[in-house]
Amino acid sequence: MNREIFPFIIGYQDQSAIVDKSLYQRHRRSSIEQLLEERLFKPALARALIDNDTAGMQRVLQAYNELTPNPYPNVDILKKAMGIPVVPEGVKRFLFL
Repeated sequence: MNREIFPFIIGYQDQSAIVDKSLYQRHRRSSIEQLLEERLFKPALARALIDNDTAGMQRVLQAYNELTPNPYPNVDILKKAMGIPVVPEGVKRFLFL
């Protein structure tokens, strides 16, 4: 999986990943902290996940929980809620929309 593209995937169809082209173009080189400053929690979590950055995932959880009245108890629940529990394999192409 491509590190720059993964945070901006919004869905899958067969062996293709559907990518938010606008967000990708604006933020593909953004760090986790920069994504959090923009309140882009899902891309920030996906960036930490693909980098296998446990501390980054915790920063996303903390930042998210500071802004919500219903905090998530741990990173695994947050990943499931945001629809990115794992880095997918088998993606053959990317569709930019």
